[in-house]
Amino acid sequence: MTALPLPLSALTPRGIIGATVYLILKLGELMAEQTKALATMGDLSLSLDLPEDLSIDEWGSVVAALSAEGAGLRAKTVAWCFRVGDAVNYGGRKFGEAAKELIDELGLTYWNVAKFASVARRVPPENRRLTLMLEHHRLIARLPAEEQRRWLVRADDARWSARHLASEITRETSPSGSRVFGPPLNFRGLRHEPINEQGVVFLSVWWRKSLVSSWRPSQPGSPIAPRSG
Repeated sequence: MTALPLPLSALTPRGIIGATVYLILKLGELMAEQTKALATMGDLSLSLDLPEDLSIDEWGSVVAALSAEGAGLRAKTVAWCFRVGDAVNYGGRKFGEAAKELIDELGLTYWNVAKFASVARRVPPENRRLTLMLEHHRLIARLPAEEQRRWLVRADDARWSARHLASEITRETSPSGSRVFGPPLNFRGLRHEPINEQGVVFLSVWWRKSLVSSWRPSQPGSPIAPRSG
């Protein structure tokens, strides 16, 4: 908070009383603004107390209302991400280094700021869809504009998760019958990095087997030492 410059006259009892009244009024204004902002956000309760005598139809209405509320929050979130990205891109383009300090006021990590700006820069407004998450848009951001629209429409119509969209893009864009690999690794016979869940599971099992096969008990009398003969 910026300190308020007070003249010497404020050190008198009358001046102190006047300054106190002024600060109380300003504090009241700030609290009123915050209350108004919170009111626009709707119910922010951290719990949901339901009566024990609800019928299944009544409970289903609660679930439906929560579903609609969640859809609205997701739409607001993706819209906010794109607006942040557009603002960051504008500031960087127009003000350069001078914009960095103000960008910090967003309270976001560097990774999130860079991600929002990158997706907003590559996905034009006409391709953006409030019914999909930012991750859907990030996955298609590298594609031409027409391809972006095609994939986003498919994902939206079929209600694909971002993970499913990624797998569909990989399946369709890779040559028929070919295998898709990660970057070169060349570590103990493993030539490429895993790029999906199956690859990570394989790497985990392979690594555990390699540890077990290389383990030898140090004490001959150990109960788990290999039997001789």
